[in-house]
Amino acid sequence: MNWMDVWQNEAIQAASIIVAVVILETLWQLPVKYHPLTIIRLLAQRLQKKVNHPSRGRSQNLIAGSLGVCALVLPLLIILSISLQFVYFEWFFEGLILYIAVSSVDTKRQYARVYKHLKNQNKILARESLSSLVLRQPQQLTPLGCAKAAMESITLRFYYQYTSVIFWFFIGGPIAALFVRLINDFHTEWHNQLPQFKTFGKPVAKLNTLLQWLPCLLHSFIFSLLYRPFKTLGHWFKYTGTSTRDLIIACTANSMQCELGGPAMYNGIKVRFNRHCQSVEIKLGHMMQLRSYLRVLSVTVVVVYVLIAMAIYKTSI
Repeated sequence: MNWMDVWQNEAIQAASIIVAVVILETLWQLPVKYHPLTIIRLLAQRLQKKVNHPSRGRSQNLIAGSLGVCALVLPLLIILSISLQFVYFEWFFEGLILYIAVSSVDTKRQYARVYKHLKNQNKILARESLSSLVLRQPQQLTPLGCAKAAMESITLRFYYQYTSVIFWFFIGGPIAALFVRLINDFHTEWHNQLPQFKTFGKPVAKLNTLLQWLPCLLHSFIFSLLYRPFKTLGHWFKYTGTSTRDLIIACTANSMQCELGGPAMYNGIKVRFNRHCQSVEIKLGHMMQLRSYLRVLSVTVVVVYVLIAMAIYKTSI
């Protein structure tokens, strides 16, 4: 077997980069203040302050939201796309872009802090740590409410900012992966659940929903087969026609066997989400159980794409 011929196969190369990046991301994470995506989010915050005017007409804010995304995303992606054509070790820079796109940006540390404060029965510090993970108002949450909110947040981020990014990298390369991550970050910054972004954030919300639908559908199905399939697959089929949020939370709750979902407060407005697995009350131990569960899913993602790459290579010989 000629290993150079194997490496030249695009699917094998993409899978190899995914393996290397997942290992690196597990072992080492960039500090928030040095992470390139932190700068992008700050630019998004500055931009919306200048062009988002909720008092103006609906169409004006829709146009402003659409142009805002284009102004921040397209120039960066065009520059990176052109630059990749001139680098010698293209695979290295593709891996670097993927690493930036899948980095958790302190999410895991904040999740660990929430668990630590809840374990020490310090509700105030737990709520403060939780506020950096969620958009909802954590001030009135009970300790178990904080645990539930943290679990939902880290699960959704795992799907939206990790598995979906890897999916689009495998399908479309590093520029597609970074595009998906940037759109998700802008959606988080301009979330249309918040009143000031109800119209302005709608274009990026629609685009984010479109990009997340297929990878979330496929990955949640694979994960449902892996863990308690008899309890989870029925809920996967039940929620395939709903939002990706409902689908992910339903599958996770039934895989973990603990209650997730329910109403959440956003700027004083109660948003009612479906409750899942209500028969099993959530406990603090479920937070650590979820962390182990997501680690297993992370390994599963790698194995799945390696197997797909090998199958593609075999059919191309």
